[in-house]
Amino acid sequence: MSPSSISILLGAQWGDEGKGKVLDFLIGHHKIAWLDLVLLRYSAMINGFTSLAVTKVDILDQFHEIKIAIGYELNGRQIEYPPATVDDWANLRVHYKTFEGWQSPTTSARQWEQLPEKCHAYLEFIQNQLGVPVEYIGVGKGREQLIVRTNSGGW
Repeated sequence: MSPSSISILLGAQWGDEGKGKVLDFLIGHHKIAWLDLVLLRYSAMINGFTSLAVTKVDILDQFHEIKIAIGYELNGRQIEYPPATVDDWANLRVHYKTFEGWQSPTTSARQWEQLPEKCHAYLEFIQNQLGVPVEYIGVGKGREQLIVRTNSGGW
């Protein structure tokens, strides 16, 4: 599990319909975490991927705030790379950038323009920080709940 694991009970922020889904998600075999750009940058460097798929955007629809891990602090020192040892992982302090949540449903969006502007800001930040275009955006469980961007911000 990433050091940016969400450690608060998320279900309290959801209405009756979403609450069970989030609690099942937390309690079941899945675990969720805030996006960790430190690990994602490292993965981009190692794997050389040329585009990115950001899935489960719809899970973020009801959050007041959405965080992205942008750096770590280890023993009082800022680091922007994954630590080498298990002990170091246990002692990390995560630094976040916080985005204002969009608090509107994305599940019916099929084009970039149909996503909320605050969602655009979140996805563009990821894209700009990685230098890799976000080409695919998942907004639900269904196959049709996918936005494909062929020109991701001029990339």
